[in-house]
Amino acid sequence: MGQAIAKEITSPDGRIYRLKKPLYKQGLFWASLIGFVLAFILLLLVLGLVIVNGSLSEENAKLGGRSQSSLYYNDYQQKLDSYQLGESVTFKDGAKVTVKSIETSKQRKMSDEATGEAIVVQLEVENTSNHRLLINPYAFNLYDEDGSFYVLDGSTFDKAQIGTNLGPAKRMELELIFDGENNDYDIYHLAYDRAEWSKRGASSTSSDDRD
Repeated sequence: MGQAIAKEITSPDGRIYRLKKPLYKQGLFWASLIGFVLAFILLLLVLGLVIVNGSLSEENAKLGGRSQSSLYYNDYQQKLDSYQLGESVTFKDGAKVTVKSIETSKQRKMSDEATGEAIVVQLEVENTSNHRLLINPYAFNLYDEDGSFYVLDGSTFDKAQIGTNLGPAKRMELELIFDGENNDYDIYHLAYDRAEWSKRGASSTSSDDRD
C-alpha cells in the first residue's frame, strides 16, 4: 500500500517497456546538481582568496618590505659595538681598523652594473700582530638606518685591494666603494666583525682592545 507502480507500455510486437521517472524526479539528478553547485561556489571562494592574498602580498612588498629588513637589522645591530668615525678598534687577530669617512660621491665612477651614486668609505688597517693578516674587503658591510645592506661595487678592486696580505707592523689605506642605489639616507653604518662605525661626525681617535 502506498507504493508507486511503475508504468509499462507494450509495443505492437509484444515488447514491454518500463517508463523511467522524469529526470527532475530522480534523486541522483538533484544530488549531482547540488554537488556541482557546491563545487562551483568552492572554486569561486578559492579564486577569491588567491586574488586577495596576491594583492596583500604585493602591498606588503611595497609597504612592509623594509620592515622585515629592519627586524633583521635590529637583531644584527644588537650584536655590534658602536663607534664614531675616526675611532680605532683593535681586534683579537691583531687588525687595528680605523674608519675615517663614509661619504656619497656623484663623481665616483662605478662598474657598469651599478644602479646609483657611490658611497665611498675611507679606512685604515694596521697589523699589530706578529703574523701576516689577510685583508678582505668583503668582510665590511654597509647598511642604512632602515637596515638595508648595500653591495660592494667592483670598482673597489681597481687598485688590487682584494686578498692583500698585510705584514706585521704594516698598515694600509683602503677605499671601499658601495652602490648607494637611491642614496636616501644621511647616516650609514659600516660593520666589521663585532664593531660598527656610524656617519655621525668625526671624533678624536682612540683605541679599544677587543677580547
